[in-house]
Amino acid sequence: MDLPDHACPWGLRAVRLLQERHIPFEDHRLTSAEEVEAFKQAHGVATAPQVFAGDGRIGGYSDLAVRLGVGPEAADLSTAPVVAVFLTAGLMSMALNCACVGRNSRTPQGWVSFSENLIMAAMGAVMLTGS
Repeated sequence: MDLPDHACPWGLRAVRLLQERHIPFEDHRLTSAEEVEAFKQAHGVATAPQVFAGDGRIGGYSDLAVRLGVGPEAADLSTAPVVAVFLTAGLMSMALNCACVGRNSRTPQGWVSFSENLIMAAMGAVMLTGS
């Protein structure tokens, strides 16, 4: 898949793996969403890229890596930004003395602030669980 706003990272990994192994290949790039959908329907697959050897389908990047005896690379995902946000919020709550944080203040936390805190906690939980 080589769409104007997205180059498929798995396709690039498959190409790189084939190049590293000096395996000759033809790269058939899908350059529109319509081409991608038509390809998936024609081959009965849910994802692209797909690697073929002769008339047989090997599968996606992970299948190619396994077939070549290489451990497939993992997706480039990180929880570091989520952890940084929570650590920053935690440090701020220990240092700030205001009603919205609810520390060292005689002003009770209002329902708006309480609702915001509940919503932020729920969003954080969703981000951490990946749901």
